[in-house]
Amino acid sequence: MELDDRDVEREENCEAFLSVIEVILGQRIARGRWLVGVSGGADSVALLRLLVGYRGDVEVVAAHVDHELRGEASAGDAAFVGALCAGLGVRYEVARLSEIESRDVARREGGGEDRRGGRLDGVSDGREMESGSKRRLSYARSRAIRLGWFGELVARHEACGVMLAHHADDQAETVGLRMLRGGEAWALGGMRVEEVMGGLRVVRPLLGVRKLELVEYLRSIGQSWREDASNAAGVTKRNVVRALLGRRPELVEGLLELGARARALDEALEASVEGERAVAEELETAWVAGLPDVLGRRVVRRWLRGRGVGVDRMSMSLVDRVVEMARDRAQPGRMQLPGGSMLCRVGGRLRVMPFLEMSCTDIRG
Repeated sequence: MELDDRDVEREENCEAFLSVIEVILGQRIARGRWLVGVSGGADSVALLRLLVGYRGDVEVVAAHVDHELRGEASAGDAAFVGALCAGLGVRYEVARLSEIESRDVARREGGGEDRRGGRLDGVSDGREMESGSKRRLSYARSRAIRLGWFGELVARHEACGVMLAHHADDQAETVGLRMLRGGEAWALGGMRVEEVMGGLRVVRPLLGVRKLELVEYLRSIGQSWREDASNAAGVTKRNVVRALLGRRPELVEGLLELGARARALDEALEASVEGERAVAEELETAWVAGLPDVLGRRVVRRWLRGRGVGVDRMSMSLVDRVVEMARDRAQPGRMQLPGGSMLCRVGGRLRVMPFLEMSCTDIRG
C-alpha cells in the first residue's frame, strides 16, 4: 500500500519526534533545577516543551532577554514567552538587555562582584552600532551580558546551570565562521555540549539535532513559535553564512563532520595536558615554556577559557602572545584581555585580574 502525502508527513513528524525525545532522555542532564534560555524561537521553545513534557525530574526556570532591537516585535517575543511559561506552569524571568548592561557597568565601576564572587563573564568593550533609537551591541558584548545575567539567575535560583538551545545547524554555522577566521584545528570544533564559562555551567542538549527536526516536532504537537526576521538579513557574517547554508544545505553535514573530527583532535590534545596545573587559578610560566608549541597553545587556550575568555573572542594571535609572555621574560608583564580584564605575570606565574582591581607590581615578571 502506498503512503499518501499526509501519511508521509505524519511519518516524518514521528521520526523527528523520536529523534528529539531520544536526545532529551539520553543526554547527561542531571535531575534538579535548571535555568533555560528561551528566546521564543523554534529551537528554545522545543527545548522548553521537551523538558517540561518528558523530564519530570527537571525543574525549569525560563529566562528571556529582551534585546529591544525590533520594537514591537521584541516586546511581542517577551509576551509570547511569558504566556507560554504561564501555560506550562514554568517560572519565568525576563529582563531588558540595556537594564542588565547598566547594572553590570555600575557594578564594575564600583568594583563590585557578582553572586559567583567574580566579574560578570567577559563583558567586551567592543564596537557598538546604532539601530534606530537603540544601540546594537556587538555580538560578543551582547552574548557576554546575557551569560552574566544567566549566571546571576543560576546563583539566585540555586540551579545546576543553564541550558541553551543551540542545535546542529547553529554548530555548522559556527564551524563555517571559524573556517573563514582561520587558526588552529581546535577552533573548528565549534560549540561544546557542556562547558564551564566564567564559572557558569552551560549545557547544549540539542547540539546534535537539526533545526528541521525541532520544527517538525513543534508542528506535531501544534506548538507555535516566534520568527526573528533579522536572522535573514545579511548584516552580520553569521547571517551571511546562514543564508549560504540555507541555499546549500548539503554543506551542513560536511561542516558538522569537520567539527566532529576537530573536536576529537582537541580532546586528544586536552587529554595530553590534563592535570591540576592546566586548570589552576594561576598558570606556571616555566611549565608552559617547556611544552611543544601545539601543547603550549592548547594549555593557554584552555586556561584562558577557564578564566572567562570565551572561544569566540580568543584569537590565535592572543594565544600566541600569552605563550610568548610565558616563555620570554623580556616581554611586557601585563596584557589587557577581551572583556576588560588584565593578564599579569608575577613571580613566574600568570594570573587574570579584573582591570579595576589590577595591581601588577612585577611588570617584567
